[in-house]
Amino acid sequence: FRFVLFNAATGGAVVGAPVCVDNVDVVEGVFTVQLDFGPQYATTAERHLEIEVRQDTGLACGDGTGFVALAPRQRITATPMASHANSAYALDAADGSPTSAVFVDNDGKVGVGTISPSALLHLKGAVPFLVLQDTASASNQAGYIAFWNNVPTETGWIGYGTTGSPQFSVVNARTNGDLRFYTGTGGDINLTPGSGGDVNLVGGNVGVGTYTPAAKLDVRGDVRLGSSGQLFAPGGEENLRILRGRVASNGFVDVGTGFTVSRTSAGVYFIDFVPDFASKPAVIVSADYTNDGAFVAMTNGVTTGTTGIRITNSAGTLSDKTFNFTAIGPR
Repeated sequence: FRFVLFNAATGGAVVGAPVCVDNVDVVEGVFTVQLDFGPQYATTAERHLEIEVRQDTGLACGDGTGFVALAPRQRITATPMASHANSAYALDAADGSPTSAVFVDNDGKVGVGTISPSALLHLKGAVPFLVLQDTASASNQAGYIAFWNNVPTETGWIGYGTTGSPQFSVVNARTNGDLRFYTGTGGDINLTPGSGGDVNLVGGNVGVGTYTPAAKLDVRGDVRLGSSGQLFAPGGEENLRILRGRVASNGFVDVGTGFTVSRTSAGVYFIDFVPDFASKPAVIVSADYTNDGAFVAMTNGVTTGTTGIRITNSAGTLSDKTFNFTAIGPR
């Protein structure tokens, strides 16, 4: 026998593949066979079965020679079709393998690729486990994963939260909420931008080695600099500001910023700090040595905003001379 499924009583189109059954016993015109045309009944459209028969001549059923079609085609009568299952605990793949591709246990936990889910949703299989594909255009992608509380109010999200924005965000919107990244023993946290990219820390204080930074950057430990980390950043117990300068003998600033200079008389100069130090700084001054002899440079009357400089020659006479100074004090 050969069985062919059509979508009409006459003419029409073949639905699915024909089914052949060899060596069927027929008793007084009665026979029994099992037919499987696959998933050809997803809609309520009509289906009609055409039956072709021939005596067993040794030909394979796939060879159409000698088949006679029984008329008319037999209509497949209606049977109940469930549009929604009341309870389903497992779903097999469309081709039947694997079985229980989606599984729900007695606690309501859902497993995809596993029949032993350990969380409300447990995915198991080869990567990627989850793909989120935005149906908007590439320039308007806005897909993200949202986190809600019980109100419900959105309290955080991961992804492209704004349509058209190229920024990928990890956001904690809870009041006083932190973003924390942890590793296992010996693990590192690496921030590695692509070519031409930057790592930006905008707003708030940043702590290294502390959860409670007391400044824009609070480092609890040494800071290494240089191409191989061979240099250490200077440290101190005070929040200090450093000024350095070189002043020509006529009182003009040769090197340095953050100060102004006035020459009031031979060998007498006044330096004004801009802005003032928070309290009186320490000032070190030295005069250039030249062939006309050694000179002595001294500070005179250091305050938070100014210092006097007096320069004398070897005979103790006030004399104009180029000098260098360094001022270090609290900000």
